[in-house]
Order: sequence, then C-alpha cells, then structure tokens
Amino acid sequence: MDKVQKFLSRLDAKLRKRLERALQQLIAGEWNSLDVKYLTGKKGLLRCRVGQVRIIFARTTTGIIVTDIGFRGGMYKK
Repeated sequence: MDKVQKFLSRLDAKLRKRLERALQQLIAGEWNSLDVKYLTGKKGLLRCRVGQVRIIFARTTTGIIVTDIGFRGGMYKK
C-alpha cells in the first residue's frame, strides 16, 4: 500500500471524501476551485490545501505525481 492510500485509509469518511474529490480535480486539471500554490525552494513542487491536510505534488506531461500527503503541522519540515 503506498503512502497516499495508507494516509487516506486512516482518516474519517468525511475528510477522506474531500481529499479524494480534490485529488480527482487535480488529476483532471480543474484547479480553479482548489488552493494550489508553488512551494518556495522546492523546484517544480506544488501544494494543494484541503483544510488541515496538504497534498504535495509535481505536474508532469501525463498528469500529476503525488509525492507526499499529510497534516500541515509536519509537512514542510521534511
């Protein structure tokens, strides 16, 4: 089980559904309604904020690659 699936499986259903919806929008390229910003100092990485959870990802020609996901407290210390 990869890190994203493991993280999602530990969440309550309401938050999991919000994150899954956000991931689907990211994959489809519908970023207008999402809070997406480039990370400073991390070339090519972006973050999507969904409440207290951050999705760190990179954009590729074929879609996106999620590199990390977690609560905001420890996300940027890695």
